[in-house]
Amino acid sequence: MEISVIIVNYNVCSFLEQALNSCLKASHNVQCEIIVVDNNSDDGSCEIVKEKFPSVKLICNEENFGFAKANNIALKEAKGEFILLLNPDTIIEENTFDVMINFFHKNEEIGLAGCKVLNPDGTLQLACRRSFPSPWVAFSKIVGLANFFPNSKFFSKYNLTYLSSESSYEVDAVSGSFMFFRKKVYEQVGGLDEVFFMYGEDLDFCYRVKKNGWKNFYVADTQIIHFKGESTKRSSIDEIKFFYESMEIFVRKHFMFPFLAILFLEIGITLRLWFAILNRHRKNISFALCDAMFSSISVFISEYFYRGKIFSFPNYAYPIIYLVPIIVIFFSELIFRKISTKKKLVYFSIFFSYIFLSALTFFFKEFAFSRIVMLLSGIFTILFAFVFRFIYFTLDKNVQSKKTLIVGISENTTQLISKIANQKKYNIIGLIDFKHTNIGKNINGTEIVGCVENLDKVISKLKVESIIFSQEAISNSEILSLISQNKNKNIKFLFVPKNLNMLVGKSIEDSLYSISDDK
Repeated sequence: MEISVIIVNYNVCSFLEQALNSCLKASHNVQCEIIVVDNNSDDGSCEIVKEKFPSVKLICNEENFGFAKANNIALKEAKGEFILLLNPDTIIEENTFDVMINFFHKNEEIGLAGCKVLNPDGTLQLACRRSFPSPWVAFSKIVGLANFFPNSKFFSKYNLTYLSSESSYEVDAVSGSFMFFRKKVYEQVGGLDEVFFMYGEDLDFCYRVKKNGWKNFYVADTQIIHFKGESTKRSSIDEIKFFYESMEIFVRKHFMFPFLAILFLEIGITLRLWFAILNRHRKNISFALCDAMFSSISVFISEYFYRGKIFSFPNYAYPIIYLVPIIVIFFSELIFRKISTKKKLVYFSIFFSYIFLSALTFFFKEFAFSRIVMLLSGIFTILFAFVFRFIYFTLDKNVQSKKTLIVGISENTTQLISKIANQKKYNIIGLIDFKHTNIGKNINGTEIVGCVENLDKVISKLKVESIIFSQEAISNSEILSLISQNKNKNIKFLFVPKNLNMLVGKSIEDSLYSISDDK
């Protein structure tokens, strides 16, 4: 057995199916076994593997053991000379196994390697080649110096952004989404450290491999697409919390810094964690802040509406009158949003805020000027909040109808156009074929507007916002090539499953494969 491919799956059934298909395509020239370890998914993943991939060895855990422990279960069963740890939300090229095996045969000193890992927009996922987080490297990454100076070796060593992604070279660590190593390396250093539930175990494994005298390499001669973060989207796991906690575990395990250095690093990690949490909830925070500001406008309007003039209250009162409702409504709305995501509770939180504010006037008589003004302010604030959301979501809905091309024409193209059009999120403005002679023809009322050779020109001319690849008609290698050629054009690339019935009754975002941010 030349290679054992190990895939740990958690509730990403459609992605897993796609990953397995790409592995089978890539294994034509090699002796390959594929082991899937399922961490107690409830989306039918195990049933799909049993039904559609009988040659795949399936291990179904009765609970979610995490990434490290699940991989270790499969590593004990692996028989290949080489082992590949592969995420289920990936697509590999048809030549990936051949390239990696040949690379290792030519370089006996290399124990572990990763390949080029792309986002579907063609950009490089920075985690596919990294340095170990020494105090300065970690500090530069955490405080953002690496982002400000991406071409500086001094500041951007963690993600090696000063190096070309088109060349192969030795690195400290690669991404756990694609980690290729010799079995004798595993036998020498052991499996993944199970103290890491998720995140950090790949960095730790790479550290131990290098510490045992092997070289770790980044190989640019083949590439994969990684739809990062799909498993965590489908779980209650706080991935941000796990990521930064894993970084802290790694630092404590492998670097004996002075106490102040570790403390400084932990403060940086904690601050970055809070910034990440704030960024994740920025939409709710922005809405709450807008509603809070509406309360000040409402006081102004209510005073004029009821009293016939403005600034009729004592001067000392205005800072409190305007500031306190802002604070109360802002935090009230965030608390109610934490309890439930139902939009109607927003209006209830504003109503509750004004009940609370009214109650305060019983204890602070010097601010009990007019309960009518208070009542009117509450009504106006709720009205402003409703109108603001109506306008926002109406505009947002219109914006979401993206100009879209379908690349690859097959027997099911007519059915594909119909299914996507019915979901109304993507405006199909044309088709892309492989032959120039077909340009101008129509399929189900949709024109073939170009071929793969002039795709970049079609994108510019028609101002395309998203592209859907029909994998029934186009190979993974061709998809990756087209994505690389058209990267950095602010285009969203998606992939339609071969089984079009998967689109029935689902949001298209649940059925087509897209991407989340790099860690």
